[in-house]
Amino acid sequence: MDDYGNSWAEAYELVVQRNGWLYRDYATILREVADLVLENTDVESRIVELGLGTANLTELLLDKRNVVGIEPSGGMARVARRRCPGICVVGAGLKGLPLRTGSVDAVVSAYAWHHLSAEDRLDSIGEMRRVLGRGGQVIVADIMFRDARSEQSMREQLQKAGEEAKLALLDDESEGYPLFSELRVEFGRFGFVFSGKQRTELVWLFRAKLA
Repeated sequence: MDDYGNSWAEAYELVVQRNGWLYRDYATILREVADLVLENTDVESRIVELGLGTANLTELLLDKRNVVGIEPSGGMARVARRRCPGICVVGAGLKGLPLRTGSVDAVVSAYAWHHLSAEDRLDSIGEMRRVLGRGGQVIVADIMFRDARSEQSMREQLQKAGEEAKLALLDDESEGYPLFSELRVEFGRFGFVFSGKQRTELVWLFRAKLA
């Protein structure tokens, strides 16, 4: 993910604009994530953003909450620091988090998880469970499918419609679009209560909370 992020850090906003199918309602969904974070935390909450990228979500939270960003890409981190001077950005991946056990109240992420493989994503859930304290929560918005059946159906529809460009996006080997149904199970195994909703054809917003 580091090389991938470095290669498009400066052009990220343009990438989002040009890929309207994947990133439809991007700004609105970021605002919804920020509102959900603000509704479920307070000014004393210890919040970590995984894969903060160019700080589009961070910018909505920074004046109201104390946020520490985790970002593996040096290029993305540089853009984030320019956008939000003074922000604390830790150069690390989304697994093996350099944080103390039980030291965090909330983990948030937007449009970062689909850059992980299924194995790395599972490791990341375990790490989030480790660093979260009692009652801690995870709030995520990202590109994913409802389940394997939905993914297959979408691929067949795109193939039938001759949407080769969209199929190429789904087949990008640098991405690992998760299944919402699998995430529900995986978070449940780590003791989270999981809930979420579909926001666009390909974007879901979910919250997972520890008892």
